[in-house]
Amino acid sequence: MEKKYISSGVVPITGLITTIFLGIISAVAFSLIYIVINKVIPNIWFAAITAGFFGFAIGSSINYGLKFGKIRNMKVALSIAVFSGLFAIYTQWVIFDVLILSEKGFTFNLDAQDIKILLQDFIFIFSHPNILVEDIKFFNEFGTFSIESSDTVSGILLWAVWFAEVLIVLIPTIFMVKNGVVSEPFSEVNNTWMNKRNESIIIPFVDDKDKLIREFNNNNFEALNQRISECDSDRFAEVVVYESPKDTLRFVTINNVMIIKNKANKDKVVRNPAIEKYPIIKTVFEI
Repeated sequence: MEKKYISSGVVPITGLITTIFLGIISAVAFSLIYIVINKVIPNIWFAAITAGFFGFAIGSSINYGLKFGKIRNMKVALSIAVFSGLFAIYTQWVIFDVLILSEKGFTFNLDAQDIKILLQDFIFIFSHPNILVEDIKFFNEFGTFSIESSDTVSGILLWAVWFAEVLIVLIPTIFMVKNGVVSEPFSEVNNTWMNKRNESIIIPFVDDKDKLIREFNNNNFEALNQRISECDSDRFAEVVVYESPKDTLRFVTINNVMIIKNKANKDKVVRNPAIEKYPIIKTVFEI
């Protein structure tokens, strides 16, 4: 049986509050940027790209909060990601609604009084989701954009576009958090995330994963001493080391790497994990 890093699942209350707050602030800020950019460049394909960046930006902000707040519970982290993503989608709809129905329409020519009115409208619509829903139904009936030279998109097709937008925002947000700092080892001894070595160790390609795990379970780590140069082969394994001062454990992840050359003579690098975050006691073996 393969040994693995097991998170303590600790969720500091101050870290939780900080991360949720950061998720809310980033959702509001990036929602405004998202709406403004897509009003300046009204193109559905460009909007799809910016929606993806919108999700990645929110996920990155949450990841920072998780790191700062020292949250090492994946379920909690993903819950915050989903909440923040949905909150961002709701917020951008409120901003869109306020801007499109404002007396001046979408414009940068706003004075202090105009901004105050928009802010008041934002607070009102934000706190009355029933009104927002009615406005969305209205937008859906008449449409809000057209694709190239076609008629304005509305009805079921527009609902489908909006649903796709939700997925395009949520999926990157969840991806960033799931593969972010919470997935990395945390040193309970030092109360901080472990450091990842800047340079990976290169060893021969792992053909028999089960055999290597059996050797590791018997405290035989000599495979890690079989250093090679990645230039010597198009099949090798890279060893990623996580460590922290004063902590008795290190964790190693071994990824099999294959370099595939295509007709354009461009290398395609394929990585597959062979062993993930295997614990090694420092006194037993020095890497």
